[in-house]
Amino acid sequence: MDDKIFLNKYRVAGSEMEAVSENTNGAIAYEAYEINSEKKVVVELIPTGPLKDAERERLESEATAAKKLQHANIATLYDFGVEDNQLVYVTEEIKGTLAEDWVNAQGPLPITTV
Repeated sequence: MDDKIFLNKYRVAGSEMEAVSENTNGAIAYEAYEINSEKKVVVELIPTGPLKDAERERLESEATAAKKLQHANIATLYDFGVEDNQLVYVTEEIKGTLAEDWVNAQGPLPITTV
């Protein structure tokens, strides 16, 4: 499968396009690269078909607001757009373990620690 370009700036390898499956809300996330800088990013796609107009407008408004946020504990939203009947979110890639995975492996933290 050929590489796919999103928003004319982000490249997802063809092998990555084949390897990833969608989650429960229909969203699909791929590892990708910004074409000019080769910076690693995450491209998340959400189909617009099942969304009501008000829900789509809310998501677009929230993405506009999220692009303004800069915080160490929040993945930076680099870009957002609509392409091929999908909402396209481009975020920084965060390395690490999901809290859910950590708790499943280690058990819950004591309340005092949390």
